[in-house]
Amino acid sequence: GPILTSALTLLKTALRARGMIVYLANTTDGSLELGHQEGFTPDNVREIRRLHPDLSITGDVVKRRDPRYIGANVSGDTRIDPPNRQFLVQHALEAMAVVPIVAKEKVLGALDVFYDTPHEFTEQERHVLNLAGNQLGAAIENVYLYKELTSQVERLSVLFELSQKLTSLLDTAEIHRAVFDHIRRVVVCERCSISLLNEATGELSLMMRAVREGPDYRIDYLPRNAEAGVTGAVAEVVASRRTHRAQDGVIVVVPMVSEDTIIGVIEIVRGDTRPFD
Repeated sequence: GPILTSALTLLKTALRARGMIVYLANTTDGSLELGHQEGFTPDNVREIRRLHPDLSITGDVVKRRDPRYIGANVSGDTRIDPPNRQFLVQHALEAMAVVPIVAKEKVLGALDVFYDTPHEFTEQERHVLNLAGNQLGAAIENVYLYKELTSQVERLSVLFELSQKLTSLLDTAEIHRAVFDHIRRVVVCERCSISLLNEATGELSLMMRAVREGPDYRIDYLPRNAEAGVTGAVAEVVASRRTHRAQDGVIVVVPMVSEDTIIGVIEIVRGDTRPFD
């Protein structure tokens, strides 16, 4: 993003480096993927866009959470994988520093800093680089959180808008099934229930309940007088007409509103401890 670009540009200028590369750890296979670079062209870094965690000094830094500083003849360092050394030779790079990018005690990747002349990394420079690794980690973590939050808000908005549109239609099992079919496309859930509010009595009636059974769901349609269990979260949504999302991310309750009047709630529950993604 723009913040990361600006940070690397300033850091590269301050340290008088030839170039910099940020590698981010792939949470699936542990490989390191180029996230951003300064000082090279896209063609320059094409062959090193992805590093093996066990065959690169960058991967070693990520695993050990310990920086590495090579002040001269970096292309001859046997700790570096031969294909990666070829990149160093091609661009006449002589020195290199690799520092972990850390956020909240978690290593997100590493920052590689390159020089085209031998370079003695002073204590002050090492301190600055370690500080930069922590600051970059915080910036990247904020980007991850922003993307996650944006995704959650978008999904909750879809549910809310759908409930608003469908509540103007007849109260039928087909409508409830349409709601649930839409929900299961945007949210991975273990259980889902739709309850309607009796405006006269203020009581909720459970109209549809879906429970995951293997790869599919068992769906029950209940009579109008089936009582719905009212949790604190459901009561809060009925009173506030605002979506409730549990702190652990496992439960979300969405109000169903028609013409500024709440007529029911949709409750979605995950069966494990992972939050809505």
